Amino acid sequence: DGSGASAPASVPSLPSAPSGHPVDLLEAARELDDALDGLRSAVQPLTHPVSPLRSRSQTARYVVALLDSAAYHARGLAAVAEQLTGDSRITPDPRVAAAAGRLTRNLRTLTRSLEEPGEQRDEALLPGSDTLTIAVIDHPSRSPVGSRVARHIHRLDEIVIGLAEPLGVRVEGARGEGGATGEAAAG
Repeated sequence: DGSGASAPASVPSLPSAPSGHPVDLLEAARELDDALDGLRSAVQPLTHPVSPLRSRSQTARYVVALLDSAAYHARGLAAVAEQLTGDSRITPDPRVAAAAGRLTRNLRTLTRSLEEPGEQRDEALLPGSDTLTIAVIDHPSRSPVGSRVARHIHRLDEIVIGLAEPLGVRVEGARGEGGATGEAAAG
C-alpha cells in the first residue's frame, strides 16, 4: 500500500509525561541504559567466575545478555522515532501494531510476575509469529524505516519470550512445565 500516513498518525500513542508532552525517547533509552548498568553491578558478585552458585551465575549472565539486547533494540526504536519528522511517511501495518500490542501485554505480564514473585498467575506470555518477519521486515516493497521498526519490535518480542523461562513465566502453547519455548533472542 503506497498511501503512507504521516508518522505521528501511524503511532497511536507515544508515552507522555504527566504534563501531556511526549517523552524524550532518547533520554528514556539513556535511563534504561543506566538501570541496566545498575543491574550489572548488582549481579556482578553472582556472575564472578569463582561464584559458588554456578547455575544462578549462568542464569544471571543469560538474563543480563537478553536485557542488553533488549536495550539495544529499545535504543534503535528511540532513534527511529527521533528521526521521524512531521513530513516523514511510514506506512502503517496492522501486523506491526499487533506485534507491538502483544509485546506491551507480555511486558506487563513479566512485570507483574516480578512485582508479585510468590503469587501463582494463570497469565502466560503470548508467543510471536514469524509472519511479521516474512511479510513486513523482509518484503522488498516496505520502507526502510518501517522495516527497521518491525525488526526492532520483532527482536524485542523474541527477547521477552526468552526471558520467560529464567523468570518462571509460562508461554502460551509452549511445551513443558517451565513453559518457555527455548527460543532465545540474539541482538
